[in-house]
Amino acid sequence: MRVDAEAMSSNATLSEVAGRFLDLASRAAAEGQPLRFDKSGLPPWALRYPYKLQDWPTFLDPEACRRFGAAAVRVSRLVKSVPQRIFDGDAERISAFYGFAQPDQVAMALSEPNGIPGALTRVDCIDGPSGLRCLECNATGFLGGWQGTLFARRLLENPWMREFLARNGLSASYIDPMQRLYTHIAGEAVAGSLVTGDELNVAFLVGDHPLPPFAPVFAEDFDRLVGHLLPGLSGRLIFCRAGELRNERGSLLAAGKRMHAVVEYHGGMTPPPVFRALKLGMVNVYNGPSVLLLSDKRNLALLSEHEESDAFTAGEREDIRSYIPWSRLVREGATTFHGERVVFPGFLLAERERLVIKDGLSTRGEGVHIGAACGGEEWAGIIQRSLATGSWMAQELVPSFSYLYQEAGGEVSPHDLVWGLFAFGDTHGGIFLRMMPQGRGGIINSARGASEGLVYKVSTREEP
Repeated sequence: MRVDAEAMSSNATLSEVAGRFLDLASRAAAEGQPLRFDKSGLPPWALRYPYKLQDWPTFLDPEACRRFGAAAVRVSRLVKSVPQRIFDGDAERISAFYGFAQPDQVAMALSEPNGIPGALTRVDCIDGPSGLRCLECNATGFLGGWQGTLFARRLLENPWMREFLARNGLSASYIDPMQRLYTHIAGEAVAGSLVTGDELNVAFLVGDHPLPPFAPVFAEDFDRLVGHLLPGLSGRLIFCRAGELRNERGSLLAAGKRMHAVVEYHGGMTPPPVFRALKLGMVNVYNGPSVLLLSDKRNLALLSEHEESDAFTAGEREDIRSYIPWSRLVREGATTFHGERVVFPGFLLAERERLVIKDGLSTRGEGVHIGAACGGEEWAGIIQRSLATGSWMAQELVPSFSYLYQEAGGEVSPHDLVWGLFAFGDTHGGIFLRMMPQGRGGIINSARGASEGLVYKVSTREEP
């Protein structure tokens, strides 16, 4: 085991319980009996989950939960405000910046109702010496990370987990994005007077992909939660494709049922029946036609460039300074770096080890280039390509605190973390944690070998 005082301290800042658990788990690993996440009893498809799961839980105290939740909501609000605050809602300017060919369609998409206030986002952050900083904001209905609910209950049932919690008089609850999502959807449907009978039905639109194997689990949880949240109501969550939806008698129907909300659980465009139903006020749509605009990584560059703009309130400007690292659009000319005048592309070339360059529409860690991991010639080529396309951004490299976690072989070592903080509308939606042993390449993404961790809110049994 590589003892790292900084990493041990970082774990302990998440909660006093995290420090206690680290002592137990580290001793077990040192004695050759590492604590393992026993997944027996899970269905075969869950055991085939393609990404690595971290054996150890992460425990947050209530204050840490509040801190991460505030960051999720505040950054999400900032990103969702970009079309109006920076472009004044002008479809021509928005189309020119984001590369949309038809401004009239953009104007129609942004007209009310557009689904933006209640949109689902995942704010990916690094917590480090400079504070909690947002690397990007994802705003599709196909957000990765909420699948943790499939495994969270099983980890709590592991004997060593139960024993640790019982011995310390602790109560741990998984911060479940799916339950918080359902609560958000139900709340908005009721507030918008969409629910007029005794049912609340939601369609998860999956595009052309096969239905996910976990669909029955999600549907069962939804049915159970709706009755708890809204006594007297029943609900159905239906996974379907666009061809199974139709507009009829002033409603959007799927499987013969009126839908009150649609989650676009795919990466494509909003199907015409769904778009029509949204604009006629028949359904709430998450995230609908605003997806490509809100998910563009360059929104952070726009916020950073406008951190002193009167387009934002004093509180919002402080949020930009607090949560958004220095970010700029990659284009030739002068800009500022922490108050100092610099000129692109010379500054980008000279400060390679301090910077990251990203394609605004990239996903899964693709199109993200960390200067410190690139050679000089490679970096120069990346800058040339980014200048030529006009859709890239530069961002200051944000270091992570070190945290101790267990590797696949049982070794305990310092890891870098990305905190995926969900925000559903104006509420915190839970946490998706990814981690990578230090020195493994820099980009912390599940598709690139990072492990995924489960986060629990913990308290003593005496606490409310």
